[in-house]
Amino acid sequence: MWTATANAGQPALQQIHGSDATVPVAPYLAALVGGEDQQGVMQGMTFPLRTSLRQGVLTTEGVAVFNARWMTQPIVVMGTDWASLQWLQLHQDRLRGLGAAVIVVAAGSEDEFKALQRAAAGVPVAPAQSPWLESRMRAAGVAIYPVLIDLDGRARQIIFDGAEADLGKGTP
Repeated sequence: MWTATANAGQPALQQIHGSDATVPVAPYLAALVGGEDQQGVMQGMTFPLRTSLRQGVLTTEGVAVFNARWMTQPIVVMGTDWASLQWLQLHQDRLRGLGAAVIVVAAGSEDEFKALQRAAAGVPVAPAQSPWLESRMRAAGVAIYPVLIDLDGRARQIIFDGAEADLGKGTP
């Protein structure tokens, strides 16, 4: 237990319990900002959304980003760029089936964000709120998007269902 110093005229914050089992709230907020006809995005949200992550290809599938016990649902980290939108379109049905939520780390404008919400067609979408997710990804060696971070806490760009996985193994 520790106590932070107080700002002038403000009481000090006191941490009662600390662990490595804390997670960002963005996936939980995704359902609140989902819906293409919703006015605005989130109060206080400003655009453009910028990130040091880059659109690219994940060279190693299954890189551990989070402890699996943190994961309550799969999350997708992506931008509003053309390649991310194509990836979303390719994997949209599977993401919906997994119950994934999208966290947008790069968007040039609110209009681009809203266009991504429309393109997601039922997959909840939320804007990134803090650098925490990006720092976790970078620490794990995953500096690109789009990626799915599945319930096992591992990042993947190639998402197969059972039938597609069998095709990839050469079985008819």
